[in-house]
Amino acid sequence: MNKPDPNSPDTWDWTPAVQAAADSIPFDDIAPSNKSLFLFFPPGQYRITSVVFPEKVNVTTGGAVFRPFDRQASLSHLMKFMGHNTCYDVTIDMEFAVDYASAIWIRGRYTQFFGCVIWKARYAWMTGDIAWSSDPSQGHLGDSENILHGCNTIWSITVIRAYGQNTILHLNDCLMYTLISAMGQVEPDHPDLPYWNSTPEYTIINCGALIYFNGGAVCNFSGVSPIFLSQIQPVSNPAYKNSFGRFYSKNTHMEIGVLFRCDSVGSYTADDNSTRCLELSGCHGYMASTGGNRIDLGSACKQSVWVSDDCNFYGNIGNNIIYSANASAGVHVGANSFSNYDVDYFQALHIARPVGYENFCPVNVTSSGQTINSTSSPVIMTSRDSSDLWISFEVDWYSTSSGSFTPKSNMRNVSFIISLLYPSGAQSDMTTYFLIVDGVEVDVCTVYGATPRATLRARSIRAGSIVTVNATCTPPRAASGSISSRLTVFGNV
Repeated sequence: MNKPDPNSPDTWDWTPAVQAAADSIPFDDIAPSNKSLFLFFPPGQYRITSVVFPEKVNVTTGGAVFRPFDRQASLSHLMKFMGHNTCYDVTIDMEFAVDYASAIWIRGRYTQFFGCVIWKARYAWMTGDIAWSSDPSQGHLGDSENILHGCNTIWSITVIRAYGQNTILHLNDCLMYTLISAMGQVEPDHPDLPYWNSTPEYTIINCGALIYFNGGAVCNFSGVSPIFLSQIQPVSNPAYKNSFGRFYSKNTHMEIGVLFRCDSVGSYTADDNSTRCLELSGCHGYMASTGGNRIDLGSACKQSVWVSDDCNFYGNIGNNIIYSANASAGVHVGANSFSNYDVDYFQALHIARPVGYENFCPVNVTSSGQTINSTSSPVIMTSRDSSDLWISFEVDWYSTSSGSFTPKSNMRNVSFIISLLYPSGAQSDMTTYFLIVDGVEVDVCTVYGATPRATLRARSIRAGSIVTVNATCTPPRAASGSISSRLTVFGNV
């Protein structure tokens, strides 16, 4: 044993003793047996370099604190648990070490931690294998059924990193905090301080895994770095798809600037179009100011988001709640979940495929100047008025050049309210409107006069359908080209 000061056990390198104790517990089978034993560490300070606890080796302490023997070491972990472990009351002080890839690496299944606390870590917890993030042949693997109960991470930067599509981590009533300013307060003259302060404040990095929060709190105080950074886990196994990491949180307190962001896909493609990458229910917390979107799926992510109406995020919310250009399964953010915006609520939701809203208005267009005659043809409105879609995505739903409506979300109970104005019209003019969905006539209505107005209805329209409102008029009439000619679409998405 390395003993820099033979009279001070707090300075010793306890690694050989701790590893020998962990290896001394015999292992014969995963099944229950009397050989699943606890290692007990009495009160004191234990400096170690890197220790592996084999399967079914359990750990408990009576007030012990573990620290790196050499905080300049570059290692994958301080402690590594290989599965079927139970760990009570372990406290780790990483002393702001910048080159440890984790304080605790969970590299197996069915491991549970109770009341464990990690201080001053650049990277606190890790589960799965970081090598999988760039190896599609291994991306479907994972370390699952691991649970943290009442564990805390304090004065650290990234509190969790998870890798692999079969990695599943549950956190029950855990307090996970990013506070990058702590090192400057505690060690203002340390040479590693500039490096520490330049590290992105990603609280949790999730590469294709599933992370569940139940209660507790997760916080950072950055207006730039997200609390949840979702990265794509590539896979070559044909039973899987390249997928961003998934977060599911219920009744969790959050204090953040940016809530969620999908990272760049690099040379990979995002293929998963059936799972949710973010689901929040009953979550509350203060939002600091930020220049970007609170939730940002970017343009590559096809996975969906659901933020329930029983969430309540308050503070400096702003008018950029979420951005999603390509979520195939759609995005829902409850109307009461965010507050303190000063635009129409839907204009703060920059989403191409909204879901879960009643009487949603994706199209509100005006100004047809066509001549309507006896030949059925699409009515084309050339100007856009305010709708429930963010203006940048309106063009994807309605074409002002062809008059075609192509919903990006499935719709039910859809109403098309159309009106035209014929400046030279007469009361006897007969206008007939036809609702055409994928070439099939779904509804028809005939009205008389110079200002023909009608409502056409469809029970259901699938996303991607091509819809037009066609019209005929006897005798032929020219529409005014003013806002008195209008088409508005409402429906449930």
